[in-house]
Amino acid sequence: MNNKLKILLIDIKLYITKRKLLFSFILLILIGIIAALVVISCRKQQYEMTTQEMVKDYEQMEAALKENYPYFGLLERYGIDYEQKLQNYLEKMMECKDGSEYFNIFNLAFASIKNVGDLSIWDYWRYKYNEDYMQRFTADKNQYLLSLIEEQESVKSYNTLKYIHNTRDYVSEFRERKVKTVLANNFNIGIIEEGKVAYIAFKSFDREYVKEDKEKLLAFFDEVKDFNHVIIDLQNVYSGVEEYMVQNIIAPNIDKPLTADTYLLFKDGENNRNFIQSRYKQEEIKSIDTLPSFDKIVKEDLENLDCYVVDSFEIEPSDTEAILNSKLWVLTNAYTYGVADKFANFCEQTGFATVVGETTSGGGLGLDAFAYQLPNSKLLVGYRGDYPLNQDGSCNLEVGTTPDIMTSNENILDECLEIIEKGKN
Repeated sequence: MNNKLKILLIDIKLYITKRKLLFSFILLILIGIIAALVVISCRKQQYEMTTQEMVKDYEQMEAALKENYPYFGLLERYGIDYEQKLQNYLEKMMECKDGSEYFNIFNLAFASIKNVGDLSIWDYWRYKYNEDYMQRFTADKNQYLLSLIEEQESVKSYNTLKYIHNTRDYVSEFRERKVKTVLANNFNIGIIEEGKVAYIAFKSFDREYVKEDKEKLLAFFDEVKDFNHVIIDLQNVYSGVEEYMVQNIIAPNIDKPLTADTYLLFKDGENNRNFIQSRYKQEEIKSIDTLPSFDKIVKEDLENLDCYVVDSFEIEPSDTEAILNSKLWVLTNAYTYGVADKFANFCEQTGFATVVGETTSGGGLGLDAFAYQLPNSKLLVGYRGDYPLNQDGSCNLEVGTTPDIMTSNENILDECLEIIEKGKN
């Protein structure tokens, strides 16, 4: 009986051992399959391009810039040897092995020429931000760019880039506010002299505040509507969207339409043509030979430009009467940029407000970003395709907007108050 029991126990041990071996073997096979699937998945989440195709993208980018980008003259005035710098990164691209390195080479190449004219390769968040903004605010004016963004190959390419860079999801993190993007107060208000001078200092014109700030601003305007002066401080405001200034500041405080015209000059490259023709009628696109004369236009730049349009920026009143009955003042400094620069320029052209301070950094006039789609990766290279003129013909991107009254005082608010006190303007 004992022998039979021993034999039975031995058989059971052998059976268990065989099962363990079989289980281990199956487990190894499963691990191998999973590893293979991960490798395959990773490969799918990389750009399936040869080095030659990466080089081709870079060369095509250079060719597209030569045909469409209007700021080579400005690069020369900045002392940037753009040809040598772009050549340096072409050589790096010839040794490129993967998608992450490919993207970084473009990024570094554009940084080496200071990203002049907003020249950059869009990362995943820039791509999604532009898509979101255009779909919500400017779809009618940006149909061609939106078509590039929404193209299936672009969508696939940016999903790949999101994986490569391990980027957070735009919709869940930004649109649903899982990432805090809004400051407690986007503007500060104050009464400098009761019944006479009120003051508003903005931190940004960012789109997250368009609706959030509107009610508070309109309430403040109503509170100070009979003050003699209201000062709008745009010092250090460098980001935002035009909807903010239109809906929250200008439209509530006018009783008739106001229009500011800007001459936008272009190279007649194929990529630019796609953007321009999707936005303007053919008769609105004129030969550069018919451009009126301007005192401060850079003739060397003009020689490399082919056509122009007169872009009209018109704002309708939001009600039959303006809220404010006050004289308006706008303060600017060297860090006033983008939409805030556009606001200052609009004020000068239309007389909506008197601009006091320092010359801005520009960047506010012209169209939304142009983009060139790289033929192999389908990523987008953003750039400014237009060359906007100030009223004197100077390049807005280079010179900025010069205020109506230049200040000598380091404290621009104090100087504005002195002007008000002396009864100037």
